[in-house]
Amino acid sequence: IREISEIVKLKKRLNAETLLIVNPRVPAITSNSSDANVNKYRYDYVIENAGTLEELEEKAREFSKIK
Repeated sequence: IREISEIVKLKKRLNAETLLIVNPRVPAITSNSSDANVNKYRYDYVIENAGTLEELEEKAREFSKIK
C-alpha cells in the first residue's frame, strides 16, 4: 500500500506496523501521487536495499527475527 490514507486506515484496523523498503540507487517515482507521496509518511521501520538481492533477503531474515 502506498497511499497514506490507506496505510493509516489498515494500520489502525489491523493494529499493524509499517515497513518501507528503499533503494537509493533507484530514482524516486513522481509521475503519480501514490508514489510521489510515499516518503511523506513516518513508517515504523525502514530497510535500505542498496546491495544485492541476497543482501536484501538477509536483511529481511534479520528483520523477521526482531519481529
